[in-house]
Amino acid sequence: MAEENKVSTRTSWTVNGQVLVATFPDGEALTLDTKDIDNDEVRDMCFFYGVKQKVADSGAGQDTWENKRTKMQDTFDMLASGKWTDKKFRRTNEEIIADKITSAMDKDSVSAKEAEQLKKLLAKAGMNINLG
Repeated sequence: MAEENKVSTRTSWTVNGQVLVATFPDGEALTLDTKDIDNDEVRDMCFFYGVKQKVADSGAGQDTWENKRTKMQDTFDMLASGKWTDKKFRRTNEEIIADKITSAMDKDSVSAKEAEQLKKLLAKAGMNINLG
């Protein structure tokens, strides 16, 4: 019964030029035109916060600091090349899952037999996992 009364709090974010818009489920929106930020230091802080978040997100979930650094460097390189996204730097769900299973096997928290069982289950869901 509680599910029927649940209200969505999801916010939709869009960027139109230098305008950031947050739209709520009821259709109401908050709008910020970055030209209206009259303090250069605050504007720069907003810019760098966004870049930091983008780079940090790219390294999240890596199993080693070396992998984290590699993913973050890829994102720095992508941004420096003038791209916000690039398929070259994206990993498929299959690659992410394979890395997680392989990492778990390396730490002896998942046996080879269990990994094969996971691989078969994921194949039933349409995911082709290559464990190396």
